[in-house]
Amino acid sequence: MNFKAELKRLPERRSAAGVEVALAGGLALRTMGIFPLTKDVDFLIPEESAAIVDRIMTELG
Repeated sequence: MNFKAELKRLPERRSAAGVEVALAGGLALRTMGIFPLTKDVDFLIPEESAAIVDRIMTELG
């Protein structure tokens, strides 16, 4: 799996499925000029979208 390539496809797939997200965690802090040591990506999604997001992430590998 090419993580960068799949991460770029995620917004397109999420949007097509009608799932709203909010960026959270360390990556969100970077938008405010705070650079944490973590390198993960955290998304906040509505609970009712969990199954859709699980399906998308599974399909992306």
